[in-house]
Amino acid sequence: LFDQHEPYFLARPVALQRLLGHLDVAVPIAPPLCFRVASAAAASTSLPGGGEEDSVNGSYEHAGQRLAVAIFERSLSHVECPAEAAADAACVAGLFGAGRGPCDGALGLDVLARELVPPAAASVVLSRVLSSWAAGESCDRGADAADVILAGVVQDRQNLRTMLRSVLPRIADEAGHDTGTDWGSSFEYAVPELRAAFARAVATADAEGGQVDDTIRLLFRALFQPTGGLPGLEFPLSLLGDLRAHNTACACQAAACAVARLR
Repeated sequence: LFDQHEPYFLARPVALQRLLGHLDVAVPIAPPLCFRVASAAAASTSLPGGGEEDSVNGSYEHAGQRLAVAIFERSLSHVECPAEAAADAACVAGLFGAGRGPCDGALGLDVLARELVPPAAASVVLSRVLSSWAAGESCDRGADAADVILAGVVQDRQNLRTMLRSVLPRIADEAGHDTGTDWGSSFEYAVPELRAAFARAVATADAEGGQVDDTIRLLFRALFQPTGGLPGLEFPLSLLGDLRAHNTACACQAAACAVARLR
């Protein structure tokens, strides 16, 4: 019904709320319709019932957003090719705001760290959103792309820092890249835009006396093993100590990196 009469429901919030009130979030919706329904739900501030609050992130302030999260993650987890589905404009732009200029999306990036969201899909959305931040502010204000993304991490823009903290334990436990499925591994979150932000953070720290802050540590832990040890990038060797809680393969990689740097 929503698919056939979307303009009607978007123009009539009360009718939309009634329609969404009948939605069973346990039943996946095929993309890209699921993204359009989720976007409509996120914009609806007074839904009856509000979905299953105990099963979604409590940081979302109203029932519509919580319902949107449930629709997004449960629908995306059932598609054959999550990365291809997530690349649809209804997802990256409609839900997460990629290409919308200064306006962030209806959902925060922390949604991408949820257990039901395939990492392969999360990386597509994350990369598109970060690229759109960089492109938009580079054109509007002449800002450097890496600086824009680094500021986003520091300021937790659209819950970016929250997302990194959420996926860090999974990255620390991950054995390797190849999962043999289209689902992807937690290493997928280490998108090139975050590597550029880390490089800028390290360069800035060097210029200011070498102070390593929490943002540098967070990015380093999220990027080191997924990128194969951050090849070609100089970073303080002291950061390798932050990998003690990571998996055995990461520890071996860190040791090899330290030996190579000290030769």
